[in-house]
Amino acid sequence: MPTSVAIVVMVLSIAGVALILTEPRRRSRKLAGGLFEAVSDALRDRHYARVLDVGALALDAFKDGSEPWLLIHWMMGQAATMLGDTASAELHLTTVESAIDDEPSLALDIDPGRLVWWLGHVAFMKDRHHEATDRFQRALELMNEHDRPHTLRLLSQVEAGRERFDAAQRLLEESREHSAGPLDDHGYHFVLGGDVLLPQGRLDEALEHLEQAEQGYLELGEVIDAGSARAHRGTAVLTRGDAREGVRLLREALGFVASGPDNAPGEVFVLPRLAMAEVEAGHLLEAGARLERALVLNGIVRSPEAEARIQWASGRLATAEGKAAEARDKLAQAKQGFLEVEKPSLAGLVAAELQRIPD
Repeated sequence: MPTSVAIVVMVLSIAGVALILTEPRRRSRKLAGGLFEAVSDALRDRHYARVLDVGALALDAFKDGSEPWLLIHWMMGQAATMLGDTASAELHLTTVESAIDDEPSLALDIDPGRLVWWLGHVAFMKDRHHEATDRFQRALELMNEHDRPHTLRLLSQVEAGRERFDAAQRLLEESREHSAGPLDDHGYHFVLGGDVLLPQGRLDEALEHLEQAEQGYLELGEVIDAGSARAHRGTAVLTRGDAREGVRLLREALGFVASGPDNAPGEVFVLPRLAMAEVEAGHLLEAGARLERALVLNGIVRSPEAEARIQWASGRLATAEGKAAEARDKLAQAKQGFLEVEKPSLAGLVAAELQRIPD
């Protein structure tokens, strides 16, 4: 029986970029096609956990190797990245990459620049700085001008993550030259304040930029991004010694980032910082609860830097509880973790804390 051809065009919005997916020739029964459409609908509506659940069923339905399987992996890779499930994301996205490398004609429905960008984002989340840099630079060569500012900001964050702040700021200024609107402008202030100025201890400048970013994000309804900016503000005031205000800001930040569905990366970003503030404010039970949740969520995200921050906060908590041996162990792990992700200044701060713990 001849195979019928049905062409369905779906517009998906992911990270501010419109993706046009064209359903290829259907070779299976109606149920399989319905599953494919359900995955597409879930991705469009940003129901990322549903993308993975229904996507698994769809992959099984298309296990005969018919064409939609590659697009299903592609959509599942994007959804897993947004959920912070870096292991699943890498599995699905590298499956797509390998298939296209073997058969370039399969790339007709998948933007190669966007594929490289998503793989770069996964590497960035896992603190694989060199790979992230290579992939983002390749993405700049392949993607359109509209995507350039965001990608340059990500490259800036990679450089800042390696404490190469001059290079980070140069990339930021280049991103500003290509700004496509308010979201890019707010992103500039967010990265400059939180990733470049704050780690250098330039607190007044950092707070000025972070307040601009947060207000701008709120005006656009970007609550999760506003929460990340507020978390940096909380870290800044905590660094100044105001534990009470730091706790307030970081608790509010956690509420913002947790307002999105399944936002493990956002919570993992805030929770260790909040735990540090809770310790400084004397809220030891609260700090312990924050760290327990951070450990669970980082089991999904698998960020080495987040792991180091969790161990650092755990060392602070153990110190406050008078558990010297546990504190030394946690802080030693944190120090090594920061060195492994190329953050020697943070490793130095932890080393100084280690020296202050009595034998």
